Amino acid sequence: MPPIPIPIPIPSYRPSSSSFSPPDSGYATLTTTSTQSSLSQLPKSKISIDNASTSSTTIQIIPSCTSPVPGRQDLIAYRMNPEVNVLERYKEILPEIQKILQRFLVSAERNLFGKKKKTKCGPVAVRLMMVGSAYSGGEVKPTIVIFIGGEDKLVKGIEGLMKKEGQILCRPDDGVMPDFEVIVIGEGVRKRSGEVKVVWDREKGWMMRGRERGVVTYCGRRIRFENEEGESSCCTLGGLVKLVGGDGGVRVVGITAGHVLEGLFDDEEEEEEENELFFAGDYTERMPRRAVGQLLYPEIPEYLVDQDVSEFIPARDWALFELDEKTKLKPNILERPGLDWEQHRNGRSNRDEMTVAPSNAFPSQSPIEVAMLTQSNYPRGVKLGVLSHLTGGLMLNPEKGFVEAYLLQLDEGEEIEDGDSGAWVINPVSKEVFGQVVATDYTGDAYIIPLHAIFDEIKENLGVQSVGLPTTADLLNIALRATTITVTEPDSLIVMTARVCSRERHMSDLLTSYYGEPSSLQRRSLLSDRDSGYGSPGSPIRYKPCRELEEWKEDEYGSW
Repeated sequence: MPPIPIPIPIPSYRPSSSSFSPPDSGYATLTTTSTQSSLSQLPKSKISIDNASTSSTTIQIIPSCTSPVPGRQDLIAYRMNPEVNVLERYKEILPEIQKILQRFLVSAERNLFGKKKKTKCGPVAVRLMMVGSAYSGGEVKPTIVIFIGGEDKLVKGIEGLMKKEGQILCRPDDGVMPDFEVIVIGEGVRKRSGEVKVVWDREKGWMMRGRERGVVTYCGRRIRFENEEGESSCCTLGGLVKLVGGDGGVRVVGITAGHVLEGLFDDEEEEEEENELFFAGDYTERMPRRAVGQLLYPEIPEYLVDQDVSEFIPARDWALFELDEKTKLKPNILERPGLDWEQHRNGRSNRDEMTVAPSNAFPSQSPIEVAMLTQSNYPRGVKLGVLSHLTGGLMLNPEKGFVEAYLLQLDEGEEIEDGDSGAWVINPVSKEVFGQVVATDYTGDAYIIPLHAIFDEIKENLGVQSVGLPTTADLLNIALRATTITVTEPDSLIVMTARVCSRERHMSDLLTSYYGEPSSLQRRSLLSDRDSGYGSPGSPIRYKPCRELEEWKEDEYGSW
């Protein structure tokens, strides 16, 4: 049967950067050809498309809407929307393809081609792309692209598997259903493990010397998971999450991508290789610094025997960490670009709280404009782009299977950088959080795991009653409950402790983030009347200032 003609609509995606330079992330990858060549060097191609009702038509494809396919110099991926029937068919067969891949990879890890050696595969991603010939006159066809890491035999095994079991799905040959080409792109990964603490990253200049005062929100801020040897992996703090236990107790924790934990301890030296499925984490060696938090979940054993860290990372790639009591809690708000701390104090900040985007808020027919919160674009703090309605699948571990992922394409001139894993993608108008960045492929597009699905998984894994985003009232309540006071004798004057001083400043900053400069929350020492216990204008009262508050000074790390 001849290929089904595919009319080419006007691309609804925003053009990507004209210079193709995929980010280096810490996950090493093996490719058969370099993809670093600039797209500006590619000639403009005229793609001839057969049309059943009319003569062949010619459409001009600009280079900024294309990207070369690794290992296939004769193929180029075009940024364009498939026909509706192609998209619907893809949505139907994607779950079946994922089941075939998962079943094969689980078996392959246990006994690859008769070997007793347990073989690990890297993260696996599946997406739909429009791929055509790099030369004029070629056809553009809907293509299912599979990114997989591991041995060459594993990649070849997937190719053979798709030709055999995927044939009926991708090429039904019934004259009705559309056909799909299949391309498998191989990559290798590094396996790591270890105990970690959380420290602020100081590379982007937003928090020099670790100071937290003046920071309106932690959304998009850079953090580092750090081990005892001082090795660290950089990622992005998406925001703060509220966990409600069965007894009604509330804990507010930070959330980011979980795969960055694999970048801390590498038992095997591996060569620098190019990535096709990037996990946007920056893995470096640093001097140990004061921890601002501690990893809460996943719980990784101190000693691993025949195990890999990826086995402990949740399927939807998230990690939770608890902030140190000296670290202030900040609201999840969209920081307005260009405003300094004083302007925020004067009430010019954006005070809308973020909410979790429900499933029906995601794009289904066409891409929507979104913003990615990341300090890699310092000092602006956001990168704009579009969230595609074409979903894909992502699998970190064959035992856990594929999860749904949406694709983010940033505006021209923007790109996913090292350490962007964990960044939230939001609707800048409604302040709804769609999800967090997990990975990118060779096109530079990012895979976004929906936040509502992550919260469902957190609830299931931790056994909590509910998971959500904290409100202003939640943060103020936590600050109040953390307050401690001491009573001194013989005057029975209640004296504010250093911890109280810090919490009052904490509450003041929380209100400032939302409402501008509030009235002073500083609490003076309470006064007592020795005669009756009730203060009166004539009572011999003596004021005792808080010595701790007068002596308080910000230390090198900005603790309060």
